[in-house]
Amino acid sequence: MILVVLLQAFVAWRSSDADLPGAMHTWSAGERNVQMQCADDDVTPEERAGHASYMTPSELEVIAEINLLRRDPAEYARLRLAPLRIYYHGKLFFHPDRSPVAIQTHEGVAALDECIRDLENAKPLPTVFPCEGLTLAAREMTQDQGTTKRTGHVGSGGTRMPERIGRYGEWNRLIAENISYGFRKPKDIIAFLLIDDGVPDRGHRVTLLDRELNRVGVSIGSHRRYKYMCVTDFAAGYKTNKP
Repeated sequence: MILVVLLQAFVAWRSSDADLPGAMHTWSAGERNVQMQCADDDVTPEERAGHASYMTPSELEVIAEINLLRRDPAEYARLRLAPLRIYYHGKLFFHPDRSPVAIQTHEGVAALDECIRDLENAKPLPTVFPCEGLTLAAREMTQDQGTTKRTGHVGSGGTRMPERIGRYGEWNRLIAENISYGFRKPKDIIAFLLIDDGVPDRGHRVTLLDRELNRVGVSIGSHRRYKYMCVTDFAAGYKTNKP
């Protein structure tokens, strides 16, 4: 049997720069960064309606999936997560689109069940809107890393998430980054980031359910090792640099 290893990576930044447990198989670290300097948000009417010409349809679908989750977390658990239980066999997950190829998990169905319980107790959250500057930062990462077999949040030149996000605009108070490897469909990208198997602090889930984060950029690209990768960069408000 061929085993496909799923790797998900999470990072956010806080002023303390403390290292926290990170991705599945501990191949990367998670951090959060908070700054008090604020930028005026520049969300456009198009973005407020969930549209953005600088994103592909699949990337916009990722945002729609995040908002489906945030609008009614309990219903999302029923719709997207509960049906996955039947595909777990011990610690192997047989994805319906990939069977008989299996994904090796750390926790098996226990992580899924925990996630469902969390979502059943979660309150509705504000909508997140597309953001051009955050999308450019996410795209920089997929283009940089996708041609390599590397994973995690450090670019080939040593660049880190705050530097990438700051390159394209000014962010407000809090930023965060999720990276998913191995999935192409938006519903799979978000579902498995939520389940967060093998990540002790459930950092991806925390980001997706963070009430403060209201802007997001998405980039889906190819990856030399895992075939697909998706970078989602978040901010609690963002002002994109204009030419």
